[in-house]
Amino acid sequence: MTAVKDVIAPIPVAVADSSDGVGKLYRVDFAHPEFCALGKPYSCAVYGNKLPLKSQSWANVLLAVTEFCIARDYPKLKKLYYNPLYEQSLFFLPRKLETRECMKLSNGYWICTNHNPAEIVTLIRLLCHHCGMYLTNVEILYSSTVWEDDKDKPQAMVAKPVVTKPKTEATIAATQVAKAADQELPSPFTPTRRNAFKTWLIQNHYAEAKAEEYCREVNRMLANGKLVDGFPLKAWQRYQTAVAPEAETALKTVTDTQEPEPAPTRTVPSKPVSPPEQTCTPMASPAAESASLDAAVTKLLQERFLSGVDIKLTFDLERFRRALPPEAHALSDDAVKTLLRRNGVLINGRICAIPEEAITFIREKAEAAFADRTSIVFFSAFFEQHRDDLAVFGLHNTDAFCSYFHKNFTTEYRILRNSEAFAKTTGASLAQDLEALFADGEPLSLPDIQTRLPYSDPELVKQILREDDRYISIGRNVWCPLSGFEISREEMDALRRQVHTLITEQGYCSVLDLDTEHLRDMNPQFEDGIYEAIYQKALRGLYNRRGKILQPLNSSLSAMDILERELWRRDEITVEELKALHAELLGVWNYQSLERAFEVMVRVNTNTFVARRRVRFDVEVIDRILDEMCGGLPTPLRHIVAFGAFPACGYPWSTELLSGYSRSVSRRYKLLYPVANTSNIGILCPRGRREAYEDLAAQLLARSGAALTPQSAGQWLKAEGIYGLSKPNPLEGIVQKARRIRAGGDR
Repeated sequence: MTAVKDVIAPIPVAVADSSDGVGKLYRVDFAHPEFCALGKPYSCAVYGNKLPLKSQSWANVLLAVTEFCIARDYPKLKKLYYNPLYEQSLFFLPRKLETRECMKLSNGYWICTNHNPAEIVTLIRLLCHHCGMYLTNVEILYSSTVWEDDKDKPQAMVAKPVVTKPKTEATIAATQVAKAADQELPSPFTPTRRNAFKTWLIQNHYAEAKAEEYCREVNRMLANGKLVDGFPLKAWQRYQTAVAPEAETALKTVTDTQEPEPAPTRTVPSKPVSPPEQTCTPMASPAAESASLDAAVTKLLQERFLSGVDIKLTFDLERFRRALPPEAHALSDDAVKTLLRRNGVLINGRICAIPEEAITFIREKAEAAFADRTSIVFFSAFFEQHRDDLAVFGLHNTDAFCSYFHKNFTTEYRILRNSEAFAKTTGASLAQDLEALFADGEPLSLPDIQTRLPYSDPELVKQILREDDRYISIGRNVWCPLSGFEISREEMDALRRQVHTLITEQGYCSVLDLDTEHLRDMNPQFEDGIYEAIYQKALRGLYNRRGKILQPLNSSLSAMDILERELWRRDEITVEELKALHAELLGVWNYQSLERAFEVMVRVNTNTFVARRRVRFDVEVIDRILDEMCGGLPTPLRHIVAFGAFPACGYPWSTELLSGYSRSVSRRYKLLYPVANTSNIGILCPRGRREAYEDLAAQLLARSGAALTPQSAGQWLKAEGIYGLSKPNPLEGIVQKARRIRAGGDR
């Protein structure tokens, strides 16, 4: 009955035969994922970018497409962390499932890959739709021997030898059950049954044209009483077995509610009768009919559709329409959707009904909050405070609560901060609430603020307090209002005179040099924020401040310039003192200060730098000894371990002292290093050499006996003191250069 031209087959690619001998290639048809059942994936490309596959398996194709979406950071992707994409389980799993195959993603989550090829193709299609990617830009190629041509016909149409296997009793019984199921297929489609089958096909990711074609084919088979094996029949059998209970119940409901056609009646002429004064009942007003229909919709949502109605699914919409009163059965899809939106709330893609008691509960809690020094309430905080109570009403997350609030309370309250919060007045803000909270002048910690303002956003609280100069940080997540700092006019004048005198002498002033004992005694709560309070109260606007350093407003000195001046003034400084000085000037420690210390001073041991004037180096003799030890070649600093021949200089010779000498004193050698450090990592190099540090490292690696693999090379470079890490960033480049040097292609 079915001609060859009617057979639905996969889409071959333009270059049919792959170059590596895998056979004929086909492109995945997302409308027919079942074609991939016996195929093996060959490649995957999105927007022309070929994605790497760990192996030629469908699970790895799903993994590659998912990683592509994660790398692109599609906004809608975050919804899949708490919502399913296919079936009922989450798409991004927080932990690996023990009973199913899973793969780990770069974001730390897992995806379940325990699916057949058709299901994986369906998952990829749904993921692309969810992220907003067009499927025409997703090209997945696979090889399959099932569809190879034989005399210009699909192989599915060519007879194949049947392999006979011994039949067991279980196999025979299963065959009889299958035959019985085929014989019990209902006779030709009724329009209602046909529409239900088409709706199911579309819901299961068939294109509308393909669903229509399958409906016609199945209807033809049922009408002729001849069942032809093929995709239409398989789809119909899956429909009967997979969704029979729900589908047939819906069909029965439709059949029961259909009104029979009225029987023909005879027309009997009658004598004209004068109408009575009032013989008809007044017609109900449109408003009354609308109210009655709204009540019916609400009742259905609360009693029969507890999980809600997905208005995007035609089958769901049809079920709900048939459950409405008979007069509403003729309503269009758009009219039913309007009814649902008007009487329900959109929660996770489904229209649900929320009990009216929820309105009373939310209003009481909101009014209680506004009565207790709160002018703004954040939705997320409100939901967290009343999570259990709201869950009883069916509001299980913040998004559902926000949706419900917007539907029922926009006339009572004002929505603020891009729908993050609500208030009773337009000018309400969290900054106002904090100002009122700190009006007493007492210090408050973040937990204290959360206790007194339970509906606030803690991250926004910290941001406001950090950026507002009216509040002083006096500890970790503890603030005190500047208004509570006590200082007299005479004390402010005295501080300004001290600062002016010190800046006149040296060009800058440290707040640590100011006399603050009296102010500390008067303001014990500001112990950890005393300098910030002094600057904000007495010196702001008169001087610039960098860390704890004060300068004139027009000063061009940088903090590093001030640090260098301080180092020139000192005879000795330890590494701990250097870090403290850096923190005073720049805040968080980094290696800038260490670099300046190496330039200005000489490191004499592990923990101490001294002024150059305190060390007496015989430069000519020391450089001649280095010539003998290094042979004029780049040498790792740690290779110099014998210091008996070095002349006395006032301090015991060590690797640290040699590093200090070679950095700033030696005339023939210089010390190169990847970054300033106190671990003696670096290379002694003749001053005439101009190679980069990576090139010198590659030369030393090539001359060594180390294997030129990333792992062995990294370990050797670390052990020799050339890099501090076994995997430095330029490691691959160093290994490649060392290989060329060993091969004689480079010096």
